[in-house]
Amino acid sequence: MRPWCRVRRYPEDRDDNCGAAELREGAFVGLTNITIIYMRNNAVARKDPGVFRHAPSLKSLYFEDNKLSELPAFPERSCPRLTTLSLTSNRLTGLPDAGTFSACAHIQDLYLDYNRITYLHPELFSSLVELVNLYLHDNKIAFIPDQMFARNTKLRRLQLNNNRLTYLPQDFVSGLKQANADFDTFLFDGNPWHCACLLELLADAKSAGVGRPRHHDGTRPECVCRRVPVRAPPPPPPTPRREGGACEPGLLPVLCSVLL
Repeated sequence: MRPWCRVRRYPEDRDDNCGAAELREGAFVGLTNITIIYMRNNAVARKDPGVFRHAPSLKSLYFEDNKLSELPAFPERSCPRLTTLSLTSNRLTGLPDAGTFSACAHIQDLYLDYNRITYLHPELFSSLVELVNLYLHDNKIAFIPDQMFARNTKLRRLQLNNNRLTYLPQDFVSGLKQANADFDTFLFDGNPWHCACLLELLADAKSAGVGRPRHHDGTRPECVCRRVPVRAPPPPPPTPRREGGACEPGLLPVLCSVLL
């Protein structure tokens, strides 16, 4: 038996589309030696919590481009060897269960990007002690709890770009670097940062020696508030003309520009 399973309608399909709308427990009965499952580009909107219980050797699960809006917690001992989980481009709006990944403690690469996530439980990633790469970009996340990644001491790459973040906990980047000296990449562009918070974040990333977005590479001036709608104040009332010249009061700038 081959150690991988590509779930699709025809062998020649490149997108793994088999037209599946749900996954029920028992779908993978007998696949005890399967290590990789491809379920890309289907219409799966629901999966039973124990659907992968019968694939104990599973190491990689690719579940991109489906329609999952909820992710039930993986039951105990259902995926003891899973190291890669990709849920890119689904319809997840939140992950409110702290035990969602408790049975998958060996996950190293977790893809939750291109969803609609607004909420993450503060203890969501606490069981993922082997986590190396975490992709949360292109969601609607507006808040990251303090100490959320405190137990992810092997984390090397974190992507939070293109969300709705306006601030992060103080010393966020240096805290990650202190927990793991190998932490070297943090992407955070495309968020509506408050100016002061972005300045603090840039300084924190720079002092920690952590890679930052190209847009914030410190080589050119930029308006760090450019994504926050700012309306210019109304002009002051006209000043009466004086003999010998006219008073032409100007407007103070309303956007901040920095060069680090």
